[in-house]
Amino acid sequence: ISFNRGAILSSQPGLVGQWDFYGTVNASVGGFTGTQSGDLRLSSTEPCDFSTFILTGAHQDGAGGTHWRTDIDIANLNEVPAKLTLFLLPRDTDNSAPRSIVRTIPVHASLSLPDVVLGTFGEGNLAAAFRTCSPQFLQVSSRTYNAQPAGTYGQGVPGLGARGISAGALAGLTETATTRTNVGFVNETPYLATVHVTVYRSDGTVLGAPTYTVPPFGYIQRFRMLTELTSAEVEHASLLFMSDRPVIGYATVIDQATGDSSFYPAIF
Repeated sequence: ISFNRGAILSSQPGLVGQWDFYGTVNASVGGFTGTQSGDLRLSSTEPCDFSTFILTGAHQDGAGGTHWRTDIDIANLNEVPAKLTLFLLPRDTDNSAPRSIVRTIPVHASLSLPDVVLGTFGEGNLAAAFRTCSPQFLQVSSRTYNAQPAGTYGQGVPGLGARGISAGALAGLTETATTRTNVGFVNETPYLATVHVTVYRSDGTVLGAPTYTVPPFGYIQRFRMLTELTSAEVEHASLLFMSDRPVIGYATVIDQATGDSSFYPAIF
């Protein structure tokens, strides 16, 4: 947005930031593209200076007798207390107005949220991603694991900052009798995203080219994605994706016998 003349009069922070100003603006505002003059109001869906995404989480049963749970840890290593807003982004949902919690993390302290989907948000059967927002940079990490009576098998899922990037790559994708692969995408924006994917076999030939849509601030996961393209076993496949909006991609490769999983964020 470019101002020809004018000044900001006031601001309202929150889930939707709002600024009143007078003057002339050249932009697309309210569905009108061009120049508008007079008393105008702009809104922003960005609620924070630092935005981090946790790409996958759950309190939900899965294939092969697995029981998926997610713990989140957030550390404030700044010299001032940090206000944190944590948004729940349920899978396959338009998350334009997501549920959230607000916490204040003291200086050099950490916030631990065990089994966050159930323990914090009260959901007993839900897969979701998460978005954190804060005026300060925070260290964000999570672990999603298969909880079994004998112990847990899990994967570390780091908090990834919003990148504003619309392309990426994944490798090591395998679908066999002993291994399955899930592929997911999280939309960084309040707009619908269309993601174009090209999957390559290990010999470089194209296995398929599916297209997926991701709702605003949405999270999708394609369970055993390679089976959408072929009934044959596939080992060491890779993919490239491009989107019309910034998205973050990932793959989870899971041992069919134990439920042990490995997390691979997309490479940019």
